[in-house]
Parts: sequence; structure tokens; C-alpha cells
Amino acid sequence: MKGLIPDGIICLETATSIHGLTTCMPSPVLLYTPYHKELRGNFICMIPHKIDYEDTELITGKLCVTNKERTICEMIAEEHSDSLIVEALENYLMENPVENLYRISDKYVDRKRSLSKTGCDKLI
Repeated sequence: MKGLIPDGIICLETATSIHGLTTCMPSPVLLYTPYHKELRGNFICMIPHKIDYEDTELITGKLCVTNKERTICEMIAEEHSDSLIVEALENYLMENPVENLYRISDKYVDRKRSLSKTGCDKLI
């Protein structure tokens, strides 16, 4: 599934904002790319990453973005802001079953970092 940005997937904080899981709109836009070097500018940050279109979706038919579950799991795995993870989880769990997160968590979350480290286990 390729979108408007060839070989790129919108991810992490930017994806949480697109999915309405947070009130924060990060700058620059975070994007996984197959390139071997991180490229950072004022408006976009390309993060070297193996491109995997599984657990992604097209937004408005043009932008490829990690789905809600993958976004949350990768935020935990990458040890991003605990407050942002908690906000995203709270908003996610208002409308979605926790089983959806469990279904893909093994793929994206390293077992060394558990939900309890962020206090997220209290939400589930």
C-alpha cells in the first residue's frame, strides 16, 4: 500500500495526531522511509526504518499512516513521551477493545518495556 509519499509511512507522534488520539500536533512530521540516513528538516523528519505496509492504512486515499494499534505499540517500543502514550491509550480505549492492541503488541513492543513502566497497565 503506497501513498502520496513514495515508500514513506507517517508514524509515531504524527500518526497519533492524525488518528485523533492526541491533542498534540508534532512538528516536524515524522515519516518512516527505507533510506539509510535520518533526514531532518523544519517540516519533515525521515526516519530510517524497514518499510512494512502491514498494519497501515491510507488516509484520504493518499497518505500511508500506521494504524492506531501499531502507532500506540511503536510509541511504547520507541519509549516516546509517557504522557503522550497515556493520552493516546485513554482516547483509543474509549472506542476500541484492548484486544486489538494485544493482537499486534508482540510484533512491535519489546518485552523489556512493559505497559506497567508507563503506568498504562492501570488503564487496561
